[in-house]
Amino acid sequence: MRCLWMTLLVLASGCDAIDLELFQHKPLSRFEAEPPGDICEHGGRRVLTGLDTNNDGVLDDTEVRTTDYDCNRAPPEVLVVTRTLLPGTTCPLGGELVEAGLDVNGDGELEAEEVSQSAITCRESSTVVYRVSDVDSYPLACDEGTSLVEAGPDLDADGALDDSERRAQTAVCAPASTVRVRLQIEPPGARCASGGTRLNVGTDANGNGTLEDSEVATRTYVCLSTNTFTGDYFLRDAVDLEVLRAFSRIEGTLNIQDTALPEIVLPSLVAVEGPLFVGGNTALTRLELEGLSFVGGGVSLYTNPELVTLTLGGPTEQDILWVEGDFELQQNPKLASLDGMKSVQPRGNLSLFDNDSLTDPGSWHLTQLPGSLDVIGNEQLTRLPFRALLRVGGSIAINENPALVGLELTRLETVGNTVTIHRNGSLTDLTGLPVLRTIQEGLYVTDNDSLVSTAGLGELTTVSWLHVADNDVLAACDFPRLMTIPGRFDLMRNKALARLGRFPSLVYLPRLTLAQNDSLNDPSGLDRLSSMEELEVTGNASLRNMDGLNHLRTLAKLKVDSNPALERLSLDGLQRVNETLEIIGNPALPTCMANLFANRVFNGITRTIEGNDDTPTCAPPPDGLTGLDASPVEGRLR
Repeated sequence: MRCLWMTLLVLASGCDAIDLELFQHKPLSRFEAEPPGDICEHGGRRVLTGLDTNNDGVLDDTEVRTTDYDCNRAPPEVLVVTRTLLPGTTCPLGGELVEAGLDVNGDGELEAEEVSQSAITCRESSTVVYRVSDVDSYPLACDEGTSLVEAGPDLDADGALDDSERRAQTAVCAPASTVRVRLQIEPPGARCASGGTRLNVGTDANGNGTLEDSEVATRTYVCLSTNTFTGDYFLRDAVDLEVLRAFSRIEGTLNIQDTALPEIVLPSLVAVEGPLFVGGNTALTRLELEGLSFVGGGVSLYTNPELVTLTLGGPTEQDILWVEGDFELQQNPKLASLDGMKSVQPRGNLSLFDNDSLTDPGSWHLTQLPGSLDVIGNEQLTRLPFRALLRVGGSIAINENPALVGLELTRLETVGNTVTIHRNGSLTDLTGLPVLRTIQEGLYVTDNDSLVSTAGLGELTTVSWLHVADNDVLAACDFPRLMTIPGRFDLMRNKALARLGRFPSLVYLPRLTLAQNDSLNDPSGLDRLSSMEELEVTGNASLRNMDGLNHLRTLAKLKVDSNPALERLSLDGLQRVNETLEIIGNPALPTCMANLFANRVFNGITRTIEGNDDTPTCAPPPDGLTGLDASPVEGRLR
């Protein structure tokens, strides 16, 4: 009996210590990605377990009791095997067979079934040729004259350096006739990964017929292309990358598109004879092609969302990367600096488009651009990197760069087509163009919200069209040396502009439009002009008279339309309008005054006067003057 009571006592006390509700909660698990780090070197999966104490069917953070890790194994190593090819049909001078693949079985040997990429590269032997020429545009201050030395491999074996064979250049202060060049072997190293040729450049100062080391003023280098791959190459994964590392020259296109590679560094690649495409690489943070000196097509770098380091060509003015086509840098949102591309020399167009983090443009070694320059939609760009640029053969478009405060095209002299400066919200003036003299086509300055002045174009003498519009705070539109505008000048919708501007040198302007400038009350500044083909003055809310245009003598067409404050036409010096005359919708301008004016100057075909102030009458003209109608004329006269 005593034993029974003890058993009951134990059972009773044991039940008091058990929480029966714990057995009612469902166990749950949750899986999360584990990034590479101390716990899992190659990443993996985190396994969280616990009880669903709130019975919501979800394992909350407060319900987690244990955490385990399922780590990924190290990925298979990429193995590369290179075999020498003896001279033969495929490679007359010999070459290499490069095979690569993943070491799937981990034995450290690349077996036949593991090979996923292979390529043949051939040795080449090209003589280095060069040319020396006198130049007046290279950015060196040389009292005795400047010479440009260009060099490259003689690929077509014609004994002369063609433009498409250029791989290096340097400048020296001396006339071309006195420049001497000495070639010597450059061993493999930092300058040329596979070796090459060094060009020592200078003058034979002591006249002994030899260019000695002490006489060398500058050097440049032509690197060897010892391993040439023929065909287009597509870089997709780590295996392709290891094979590509063996190439020094590609006779075709290089495509680096839609890869998952985080870094691509190719120090030995010297030339790509076709275009180069780098785009859609979602994980790519670093691309370095420092040895690249030639691309036979265009270069397009686009939509690489993580790219922060970009190097194309070497760091000095001698380490030029010649691009025979266009160069496009587009939609690389994390790229902050252009310093790694300062040696790129395109022979086509150059475009910097929608690179939102671009803040450090560096200073590009570009002096001539045969094509067009477009800098558009770069959110944080504060200045342009083209301080050495002298000439642009095509157009320039500087558009929609909201942080841009300076143009810094400080050496630019001529532009072969148009210049557009549009929607740069922080730009207050046009300083940075101090020596620009000629724009062959139009200059368009539009929609720049902070632009107060056009100051900065003080040397501009010729532009075919001038269009200044929609700059809300523009207060000064002065072009002190502008002499001719063969096309037209449109000054439109500049809300704060009170005066037309100063054009003291302008002697030729066929067409002038002053339209919808709300504050314009002084149209003076064109004092040297005596004739035009067309003058249109439309919708200027504050304009009361046109006294500032009294110097005009002849017009073919005159239109004065919808200027609500206009009280008199003036134009006292005008003698003839010989095609069309329209004076329409100026409610403060007496109709009789408009008719007197028309009777005095108009001898054309179409005359329209309507919608002006019909109320006042005008005094008769002074005795002795003819051709004046003293009585007001209402309505429409033709």
